[in-house]
Amino acid sequence: MPHFQIGLWGSHIFIQFAIIYECESKGAFAERALAELASVRRSIPASFVWSKDHMIPEGLRHGKLADEELADLFYRLGSVKAAELTCGIHIQKDDPIVSDESAFLALAEKTFKKLKPLYRMAKG
Repeated sequence: MPHFQIGLWGSHIFIQFAIIYECESKGAFAERALAELASVRRSIPASFVWSKDHMIPEGLRHGKLADEELADLFYRLGSVKAAELTCGIHIQKDDPIVSDESAFLALAEKTFKKLKPLYRMAKG
């Protein structure tokens, strides 16, 4: 199922929307995302990060992706059986917000609200 997740790597914490390879609706999501590319471009903050592999800590910054590169992520999701896609934020492990529970939870909630359009698109 499309979902939100919070996790960590040695270098950072991630807060993100994920649609991984087992998701039966990933093809429909990819079609909707391609059809609404301009809307996706506008709704996702430039600082957010996309990844096509949830097992790799690095990602592609939304604000640095050309429309064609963003479209390629969606096209790959819909056409490659093992494809997956995540989008969200990375918080460096030394960021003060990591040790401030209320600020961290507020940031997580704000992040999930920004990602809600992707979730809605994935749910049809």
